[in-house]
Amino acid sequence: MEELVEDDICILNHEKADNGHKRDGEIPVSAYSGDESVASHFALVTAYEDIKKRLKETEKENSFLKKRVRILEEKLLGSRLEEECSSVGREQVNRAYQAYREACIDRDNLKSKLDKMMKETAESLKNLNEQLQSKEVELLQLKTEVETQQGTQLLCLGIQQENAMCMRLKVYIGLQILYKRRHLKSIAVLKLHYFPIEDWGFCFCCSVVFN
Repeated sequence: MEELVEDDICILNHEKADNGHKRDGEIPVSAYSGDESVASHFALVTAYEDIKKRLKETEKENSFLKKRVRILEEKLLGSRLEEECSSVGREQVNRAYQAYREACIDRDNLKSKLDKMMKETAESLKNLNEQLQSKEVELLQLKTEVETQQGTQLLCLGIQQENAMCMRLKVYIGLQILYKRRHLKSIAVLKLHYFPIEDWGFCFCCSVVFN
């Protein structure tokens, strides 16, 4: 997932560089500058949609991980109840300890996946903020160039359209950022709820061995 996000960012950066070279080579700013800015905005919106789709996939994976954690907890609890109800011997203690170790390994793996998801979401949010700031600078530069080259009537119409598009884009990006922050918060709450798993299983095994 991280590689795909980096590819999207590289594409946007490449497009930004091409637009920069085109502006350097132009003496007067033509009407095509607005079209290039619109195309750049559409590319950014497309990237947002792709990231939004991946976040939905990540949420599905989070749901699977929650179920897996619940199963592991039930497995540990069932193992403890089974050991308490049956005669405890060396072989049973070894099995319980082995099950506990496996549960700990699974817990660590799940925790690593959650940490990775949180890191990817945070990096994605950071990249989106950087892209938003970059696009705002480009819009400001384009607005200045249009004011210099075009007439008053066309200027007013162009500025209104640019401002309306910029406002819609800001609202859309703001909603996406809010969504990502809530998603990141939900993952953090999940970690606090499920980790760390209390070590009562290991303590129980140890008490059985020493008794």
